[in-house]
Amino acid sequence: MNLIKKFFFFLFFLVLTTNILKAENRVSYLDIDFIITKTLAGKKLLVSIKKEEELKVNKFKLNDESFKNKEIKILAKKNLISDQEINKELELLQIEFQKYRKDKTKKNFLIKFIKKMYQG
Repeated sequence: MNLIKKFFFFLFFLVLTTNILKAENRVSYLDIDFIITKTLAGKKLLVSIKKEEELKVNKFKLNDESFKNKEIKILAKKNLISDQEINKELELLQIEFQKYRKDKTKKNFLIKFIKKMYQG
């Protein structure tokens, strides 16, 4: 009987001291901002995004000036052609400008989204 008690006592301590489940929760932190700003690939990515943004801004400025010039030309014809033709040309210009404005807002949103995504 004494041997059985010792066996259970030993078994009890053995169960208490050993970990039956050895699950480890490892949490890692990855600093994306650091990676993008300090690595060569990240720097190249930021430079390419900035160049693309500058190109689109310049393109938008040229298009804005083009629309202003078209409007000035139409208004300059005011004394030469009838009001109906002027209104028709202005309506066509307005429709074209609305399409351009939608495209511009989409591209600006996309650029802002990409910048926000990569710059945190």
